[in-house]
This record gives sequence, C-alpha cells and structure tokens, in this order.
Amino acid sequence: MRLQGLNSAGQFLESVCTQLITRYSRAIELEPGQAEYYIKQGHIRYHLKRYTEALADFNQAVQLQPDNIEAHFYSGVAYERLGRLHETLAAYTRVVELNPQHKDVYYNRGLTYRKLNHPDEALADFMHSVELDPAAADSYTCIGMLLLERGRLLGALTYFNRAVELGEQEASTYAALVSSQLKPERLPDGNVLKFAANTLIKCSTQHQLSREAAKFPVLIDPDFIAQLAEVIEQVPGDELSKGVSRQRVGWLRQIYEQRSAARTPASRQPFGWLRRLIGT
Repeated sequence: MRLQGLNSAGQFLESVCTQLITRYSRAIELEPGQAEYYIKQGHIRYHLKRYTEALADFNQAVQLQPDNIEAHFYSGVAYERLGRLHETLAAYTRVVELNPQHKDVYYNRGLTYRKLNHPDEALADFMHSVELDPAAADSYTCIGMLLLERGRLLGALTYFNRAVELGEQEASTYAALVSSQLKPERLPDGNVLKFAANTLIKCSTQHQLSREAAKFPVLIDPDFIAQLAEVIEQVPGDELSKGVSRQRVGWLRQIYEQRSAARTPASRQPFGWLRRLIGT
C-alpha cells in the first residue's frame, strides 16, 4: 500500500507539473518576449528530468535577456546534466562575469573544472566559494580532497574538519582517513617534529629520505615541510648543522615535487586519492 501511495503521489506531482508547463506555454504564446516564463518552464522541465527541453527554455531566456544571471546559471546546470561540460563552464563563467559575488556559481564551476581535470582552477573556485559563504560545507570538503591529492595532508585535514563542524557528515570519513596517516603513535618517536628531525639526521642521501617518505607521507606534506623549515631556523645551532638540515628540507621538497609530477591523469580523477589512501 505504501508503494502504491508513493506512485500515486509521483503521478499527481507529474500531472501538476504538466499542467504548469501548459500554462506557461500559453503565457509564452501571449507574451513571447518574457524571459521569466521560459525560466519557470525550464525549472519544471528540469524537475521532470527533461533536461534537453529545460536547456532550450533557459537558452531562450538568455536570448531574450543576455544579462539574465538566473538563465545563464541554470543553462549551466542543464548542460552539466547532459554531459556538455565545456558549455557548462562557459555558462558559469558568464554568471561570474555578470555577478562576481554569486555564492553558488563558484562551487558549481569548481566541480566542472574538477571533472575537466583542471585542479588548480577548481581549487581557486572552491576557495572563492568559502570566502563568499563561510558556511559552504561542500566547498570545504572539495578543498580538502584537492589538497589531499597534492599530498597536503595537514591542510586537507583542516578543511575536512571545518566541513564536519558545519554538519557535512561525509567529510568525517575523509578526516578520519587522513588522521590515520598523521597519528603520532604511528611514528617511532611518537612526535612528528622529533621524528622528522631524527630522520633528517639519519638519511644521508635523498634516496634514503625518499624511502622514509614513502612510509610516512607526512614528511612530504608541503605544509609540514614549511613548518619544519621554520623550526630549523628558530632552534639554536651552528650554521654547519643548519646547512645540512636545510639541504634535507630541500630534498623533501624535491621528493614532493617529483611525486606530484609523476601522478597519472587517472590518479587525479574524483576519489582517486581515496582509493590510494585506503589501499584499494
């Protein structure tokens, strides 16, 4: 009986939407120059998953009002549903040109850049998204993913934790996975900085340091490297010892850059980092 009730509700909703489309079609016949009618009709058709027809409505609205932000935005949404990502990108970019403060478009365009394998542009858009809307939990999660793919574990964890604070439960899984890679108890000395310092002393070649970094990824996290370099400059010591430490830090940066450059396009696909992290 419940299934039958759900089916009936769905049929009723579809009937209502069909009637609304009929009304808007008549309104368009009477006033064909009203972009708003096409936008509203497009929303209904989109809801019914008639994406090609919805796109035609949104594009017609754009033709009538080239500066209509809503029409450009939802044409981008429809293009994305149809898999036409370059046209999606163009529509969202036009929204940014018309209204640089539009809170939703940067997140959407960031996702599009991500699908087109442009991580730098995607990261910039997600960053802009949280600047405009500090409560944009999804954007924090996406930033965390992109940072994690770059090996920036500490930075990724910061953004995942912020997403969790904002109620994004999915981010808690990612935060836990990253934390498992950073837990001090996994390190021989129990302290990340102390372990790193001892590792720099122990490893006399870049190859040795690279092997340690393979076991403990935190060593080549760019944020951690910067922190380590700062500590080296602050701790008292002779210039010879500091010079050796600076050389080792330079090696860590080179190892990170080499591994970043060696990533294949497949490894940069959405969630590729997650499979690598859990070893599947």
